[in-house]
Amino acid sequence: MSRMFGERINEFVLSTDIMDHETFFDLLKLIQVYVNQHLNVTYFSVLDETTINNQRGLRTLWSTREETPAYTVDEESGYASHTAYTFGKNEPIWVVSVSKSPLLNASDLKDLWADAKSLPPYNTRNEGVVRTSVMHPLSKGDQCIGGVEFAAEKYIEPTPASLEEVRTLATIISRAYQMHDARKAQRENTRRAMQMLEKALKTQHWTQLALPQIFIAYPGGGEQFEKEAQTEHAAIIKTIRGVIDEFADILKAVYWEDITDAGNINMQVIRDISNSELGLCYFSEPTT
Repeated sequence: MSRMFGERINEFVLSTDIMDHETFFDLLKLIQVYVNQHLNVTYFSVLDETTINNQRGLRTLWSTREETPAYTVDEESGYASHTAYTFGKNEPIWVVSVSKSPLLNASDLKDLWADAKSLPPYNTRNEGVVRTSVMHPLSKGDQCIGGVEFAAEKYIEPTPASLEEVRTLATIISRAYQMHDARKAQRENTRRAMQMLEKALKTQHWTQLALPQIFIAYPGGGEQFEKEAQTEHAAIIKTIRGVIDEFADILKAVYWEDITDAGNINMQVIRDISNSELGLCYFSEPTT
């Protein structure tokens, strides 16, 4: 007994732990080849929910063409397209013209899936002639999260097997989309967490794993002093450095005047003070 390919695709999705971007779109391309060869589908697209001008809508997530049309879903004023109708009603439709003519501008549209009433006119940006249009919602539980569209240039009436296969493909795409969406959210959360770690590393004080740090500050080179006072000042600084150097094996010294990295000096001083367990500040002024 032959199997429908949708069953095989479903087995693959069920066995997949991670649905990354590349895998998800490769899966859609595979489905496109299948529906083209075995269901005579010439156009295939996947749409997900979005917001358009503060209104609920659908955007084309993927399609067999490079176009990315979007549709608003306004239940009060009527649905602008079959895609919006299926999404708003959360019901599948299989639309043809009773006269088997192209759907665009046809006045005798009929739903062969469940005989849906009050169908909107066929409105699409697809190129070429379409005589059969099949729409199926993508669902997450009872919630509609998007839709899938199959279009064919030929007039095609549904069979129990083709209806079941479309339903199976929509279920597969729904599951794969949710896995892809979860993976995308996980990736974004990981990136945000990494950014927070980088910020914390730069701005917060952390216990030194090596030597404790001491920050040493004192007036500048003493140019503001008289010559004799400058000499005294330099001698004091030399003494401070000499004493600190005696503890070089257990203490990391950071002198404010040695900070030469590019950027805001004040912020670098604040950073080094925050990273220090000890501090030494020498104040001096010339004597009279």
